[in-house]
Amino acid sequence: MDDERRQILEEAADLDHIWGVWEEEEGATSTRCKWIKQPSQRGNDTRHHVEVHASHRKKEWESPSASLIQQDPEVVPDVHIAAQVGRDLFLDEKIPRHESGQGYVRVVEHSIMWKEAAASKIFTYQGLTTCTELDKSWTIMGSAYHHLRQERNRSASELRTFIRAEVDQQDRLEAMGYRFPTWRLLRALQSLLSAGQLQGESAVTAPPVFPRAGRGTIRFWGKEQGPTVFLWENLGEEGREECEQATRTRKDWVVWSRARPAKGDCKIRGFEQEGKAIFCGKGKRKKKEHEALGKEDEIESEVPDDEVEGCGRASRQKGWWKRGDVEAKLNTVNMTAWVHKECDSIQTGALMKLQEAWDSSEQKDECIV
Repeated sequence: MDDERRQILEEAADLDHIWGVWEEEEGATSTRCKWIKQPSQRGNDTRHHVEVHASHRKKEWESPSASLIQQDPEVVPDVHIAAQVGRDLFLDEKIPRHESGQGYVRVVEHSIMWKEAAASKIFTYQGLTTCTELDKSWTIMGSAYHHLRQERNRSASELRTFIRAEVDQQDRLEAMGYRFPTWRLLRALQSLLSAGQLQGESAVTAPPVFPRAGRGTIRFWGKEQGPTVFLWENLGEEGREECEQATRTRKDWVVWSRARPAKGDCKIRGFEQEGKAIFCGKGKRKKKEHEALGKEDEIESEVPDDEVEGCGRASRQKGWWKRGDVEAKLNTVNMTAWVHKECDSIQTGALMKLQEAWDSSEQKDECIV
């Protein structure tokens, strides 16, 4: 009996410690109560019938707390509109509204196919825009398409034809082994002279961070003016002639090129006579067992990714622009940045930014516009 009685007393003491009122608390036993009624827009809302009586008695061992219901957002009413984009309405039509004029938020389970009109041959789905015309079919990133649409000098038909030509141009470049620089690297090149123009690439890959872009006499967007970044390796005959003319007559340019010309490229690089190299991004080639220890291991010509060691990632993968992919690939060839030989306004911070972009080990490129 003594053991049983002792156990009962111990349990009672524990309960009193948890739930009991102590003498030193008597002055603070006044209960603070707050009535909280949730707003409701419709009569069938369960919260319309409920009021919560939240009371709190502070004890010395209790931490400050508040009723979670106080943090609930206001209820968004359902306006019972079942219209779905691409099925009940298209982007050239007026968006259905409730008779009360109240706006609404629509949450869908799956991605929606966006079409401008029922008869349109162009649609956007999961971030990619596709044209289904037989002689002008293409798929590019939706952001690139909508950016190109802002150029008002082209009609809708001309835009479809223009994009088809640029897609073919980009496919040719990649078939020759060319890989597009990361946006991270292009921003660094842009910062050298606060350049506002890009020369090179194609309209489907050129980043909108440049207010003006083109290739040779082909303008992607904007008017040709101001400091320019030239991407030498993907410029055609016409583009290289324009680059050579700019390097002879101007001083506000940056040329990004291979450290040494590609095999079979016999074009004279005039910018080397007019300019000076301010940066050389180098990669390292893996040593092979049969090579001598003293053999130069810097990359002077394109090598496969599996032969590269300890390099950064300053270019994008093949076909990234038609998949919406921002994955970066290893540096597989040495590259150099050139400016005019009389240019002395390059800041140390801008060169450091360029080096960091070249050495970046991030497997994905930035995608901030």
